[in-house]
Amino acid sequence: MKPPKKLNVFLWILLVFWMSFIFYHSSKSASDSLNKSGQLIGWIAEKTYQPYQRMDEYQKSEFIENWQIPFRKLAHFFEYMIFGFLVSLAVGLLPGKPKVLFALLFVFWMLYAATDEVHQAYVPGRKASVIDFFIDSAGALAGIIAANSIFMPIKTRRARQMEMVRYNQFRKKNIKPAEINSNALCMDTDKPDESQSKSKESVHQ
Repeated sequence: MKPPKKLNVFLWILLVFWMSFIFYHSSKSASDSLNKSGQLIGWIAEKTYQPYQRMDEYQKSEFIENWQIPFRKLAHFFEYMIFGFLVSLAVGLLPGKPKVLFALLFVFWMLYAATDEVHQAYVPGRKASVIDFFIDSAGALAGIIAANSIFMPIKTRRARQMEMVRYNQFRKKNIKPAEINSNALCMDTDKPDESQSKSKESVHQ
């Protein structure tokens, strides 16, 4: 069962926005990307990690440098997890055979992750990475699983409710004539035979 039309349009707009977001960040040069991620790491550490607040500038820069790779790999994973989640919703949680559609979705995201890595190979200071490709694919897989785990039970329950409604409508249409015939039969059996009543009257006379 697909989501309402307005919701579906909103989800597709959100999906296109997220694709543009990924493309924009993949188009940044290595130096720009490192600066942005470094600023974000520093901001998070400042808010959540007290020892970071007591560090001097050299220690802070070293701390940020040590966290660059794990943070960027994690960002790759979550980018594609959100992407996989959104596309699963945008297509209405894929009415049809779940296993086949699930496999097609995952193959699509593997291809998209591959093209994203090829795109980065042409960005100054960046290169295509097989590790990033697998991280992206794993993120997309996690997003698809999350979307289907949350919403597939709802879809299944609604489908069963619709089946019950259709069954009841079919049953009513097919039982009504039978009920009419049975009621007519009951009326005939309850009604006295006119010929028998006339014969009884003639005997009495």
